[in-house]
Amino acid sequence: MASVLLKVTYLLFERELSEGDEYLLRDEHILDREIRLAWSDGSEEHISWASDPVQYCIGVQARSWFLPGDVVEVDMTSRSIWKELVGREVRSHWHDDSHQVLELCSDAASIFLASRENDYWEADTITVSRAKLQVPPNTSLERTRAR
Repeated sequence: MASVLLKVTYLLFERELSEGDEYLLRDEHILDREIRLAWSDGSEEHISWASDPVQYCIGVQARSWFLPGDVVEVDMTSRSIWKELVGREVRSHWHDDSHQVLELCSDAASIFLASRENDYWEADTITVSRAKLQVPPNTSLERTRAR
């Protein structure tokens, strides 16, 4: 069932903004902490890197993945990468069984969230991208693991 997305907030570590937030304007960028989505039914979802169903995948839950402290909130609602989803019904779709790529889509656009850092998969980061991200075959995934 789709819900209307009302607000997108990045919850970042303070160190992530040491040189400003210009990188968040790109059509693809990387976060170390999590994304909070607020929905029209009053619920919230937190999306981050997780350890289930595999170590270093994308996880979604109602509460934060992190302990309080060392956080900077950045409202991404009106930023170009997210604004085509905000105010619309958004559906989510996993692209693989190991939850490496989660697609959030509306009738106007899609955003892909992956546990990838540059060319390395199964990372303790979230790549946010407008471009469709392809999960490599399992053998390639093992070789590209960021450790």
